[in-house]
Parts: sequence; structure tokens; C-alpha cells
Amino acid sequence: MNRKLFLSALGLLICLVVKAQGATAMLQSGEKFSVFYGPDALQQAYDAAADGDVITLSIGTFTPLSDNMKKQLKITGASAFEENSNTNIESMTISANDVQIEGIKFTSKLYVALADNLILKHCYVETLTAGRDNNKTLIDQCGIAKVEMMKFFKDFTFKNSTIGYFSSDNVNTSDNIGNITNCVIYNFSSGKTIKAIYRNNIFCVQGFSKETIECAEPSEFYNNFAFNISMLEAGIWATFKFSDNCINANNSNSEDNVILEDRTQRYPAQTKNEPTGDDGTKIGIYGGTGFTSLPSIPSVTEKYIDLSTNEDGKIHVELKAKINK
Repeated sequence: MNRKLFLSALGLLICLVVKAQGATAMLQSGEKFSVFYGPDALQQAYDAAADGDVITLSIGTFTPLSDNMKKQLKITGASAFEENSNTNIESMTISANDVQIEGIKFTSKLYVALADNLILKHCYVETLTAGRDNNKTLIDQCGIAKVEMMKFFKDFTFKNSTIGYFSSDNVNTSDNIGNITNCVIYNFSSGKTIKAIYRNNIFCVQGFSKETIECAEPSEFYNNFAFNISMLEAGIWATFKFSDNCINANNSNSEDNVILEDRTQRYPAQTKNEPTGDDGTKIGIYGGTGFTSLPSIPSVTEKYIDLSTNEDGKIHVELKAKINK
């Protein structure tokens, strides 16, 4: 076991041993560990943290930070998609560069302001928004119900994520084109709104007639699939309409291919019958670099923890874990 994995496993073990305390935050600063308890544990860990530290959160609900996050930190929760095993935070505002957040369910808003190189992975966000410019935001293997204020996201990337919809207000301009790859977008009525290079995505529209997705330059479209999520009978589907100068290739649709399981909007999306993308893998979130709901820390598969110490004051713990790739 390499040193980094050992420290992650050790931190996980600490969280397990103190699980009876409820919501728990573990701060890792180099090889030093500090543990904080209760709904305010995140705030306590944040106050004690310095740039470059790691905070690991247990299952449970944590009180939001009292102010913007202004430190370069990695914060990892247990999960955002596992029902009763999630790490929940109502909202957060990020105002620091090189922040990484994994495995957290944000039940209201995640607000990004003057934060470059933000990495958001394995998270669920009810509303992703911004108020000031931020550069090179990466959204990877996430579920986001609403994305707004895209004009502030510069050189952005959404990949292998499920997105409810992009707000049509305050969108990005033609000189700020991002990348949207291997995503499922539930409400994609127009390819004119968010300027991006779209590749290997599933676009869903809603309506009880033949719906048209209008696509225009400077956006580019490669190997995307259009699907009418409201389709209840043959002959009702979605089609692409490209402007004369819009670069596009191998985009498709089908009146027969039901690509969502029972047409339910889930996070993450549950898809089937996906066509093959231009990289040889299926389109949508399970192709490309793939999707997993769990963050990149070890997950416990088996555990046994004594309820009391022995005569030497030690507690017996047995733990088996697997690495989430």
C-alpha cells in the first residue's frame, strides 16, 4: 500500500471509530490528523485548516460555512447519490483557487466566485451558479439540477455528468466556448444557448410533437443523440437543425430508441441502448472516462469494531476496504 493510500485508509478508519459521535470531520495536514464532531464539524475543521490540507467528512448533514471558502482545500464526503449514506451540505461559496470537492450533496446552491481551477467530482448540486469570473472549472461525474450564470464560467468543462438544464439567462459569449462531453442533459431545447463543443452527449427534449434542437455556430456538435423524453408513441421524436456555418458530424436520433430507463429524470441518469461515440465507447455518462457515484477514497466492504476496550485500554478493529477508481 502506497503512502497516500495508507493515509486515506487511516483517515477512513478514524471516521469509522468515531462514527457513534454523528457527523464527523477529519482534518489531514501532512501526516497530522485532527477530528471534529457534530453539525459544526466542517466549520471547525475549516478554521483549523491551511492551504493544501484535506478535510474528509462522514455521512451526515453539516452546517454550511459561515463565510466564503478562501482556502485551497480538498474536501471529500462519503457520497452524494447513496440515499441514506450521503454527506449533505445546504450551500457553499467558493472563493479560492485550486479547490477540489468530491462526494458531497449540496441541497441548495454551490456558488463560485473568483475561483480558478475548481474540480467538482461525484457531487450532486441543486443549483450551480456564479457571481464573478472563474477559470477552468471542471465538473466530472456529477448530477446538477440547474446551471446558471454561465457567462462567469470561463474555459469550463462538464464531463460524464447528468444535468437538468442550463439557464437561458446570462449565458456565455462566443469568445468563451467550453467543453461538454459524455453528459446527459434532460432539458436541452436549443443548441444556441450555451456555447460549447458538444461531444458524445444525450440531449433530451420534452414535448408531444416532433421537437427540433436548433444548433448554431460557434458551438460544434459531434456524435450527440437527440431523444424526446415525452415520447409516448412512435413518430414523436427529436431532430437536429444546424445552421449553415455550424460544424457538426455524426449526430443522430431515433423514433424507436428509448434511451432512458422508464423516461425518469434521475441523478445520475439511468440509460440504455446508447449508441457508440467517436471514442469507441458508448455515449452518455457511462462512456468516455466513465462514471462512478463514489469519491476516490477507499470504501469499507466489511468492518468489526468492539464496543469496549480491552484490559490494556485498546479497542479491537477489523476493516476491509476497496479502492474506488
